[in-house]
Parts: sequence; structure tokens; C-alpha cells
Amino acid sequence: MTPEQRAVKWFEKVPEADQLSFDERLAICKKTANTTALVFVVLFLLEWILAYTLTDGSFAFIMTDILNSILLGTGGRVTTRKTAVVGLFVVAPLLIIPTIVTVLVRPIIFKNEIKKYLK
Repeated sequence: MTPEQRAVKWFEKVPEADQLSFDERLAICKKTANTTALVFVVLFLLEWILAYTLTDGSFAFIMTDILNSILLGTGGRVTTRKTAVVGLFVVAPLLIIPTIVTVLVRPIIFKNEIKKYLK
């Protein structure tokens, strides 16, 4: 989705959208997207740090051992794909909380940015 398409989609149900120029809408969407991405990355890193410190690193070592055991077989495209899929399942539990928080926080950030531009 291009920034222009995102601005149109995000402002479909916003009654104050008529008061903002298209450039302001683009700026609001960009700022909201950047802030939301930052929230996701910070939460993801905090989860990794917390998991690492609470388990004294065994969490990361177990994940690494699982992926390395798959890679010990014969190399090739299938092994690489299998490793990618297993890696996704291994990391997926760490993605749940940042994803939920990001989905819940984005509308709040979006409304706050609109209020800033309307003042």
C-alpha cells in the first residue's frame, strides 16, 4: 500500500478529514506508522531481553539448537524453507503481545496526531 492509498483508507471514517489538506493527511499517516512501528520494535526487544534474562539465556540457546539441528541435514532449498518455517513458529509467541498492543495503540496515536494538526 502506497502512502497515498494509506492516507485515503485511514481517513475514510474521520469526520475532521475535510479540514486537513492531503499533505497533512500524508504527514499524519507517516507519523502514526513510524510511531506504531517503533512501539512494536521496542516491545519485541523488551520481550527478548526479558525472556533472555529470566531464563539465563537458555531460551535463546534452545531456539538456536532447534534451528541448527534442522540445518545439519543436507543443504538445499527445502532445508532452507523448512528452517524458515520452523523459525517462524519458534519466534511467533514473541510476536503476539507486540502485535496486539500495536493494533490497539494505532487508533489512539492516529487520533492524537489528528488533534495536533487541528489545533
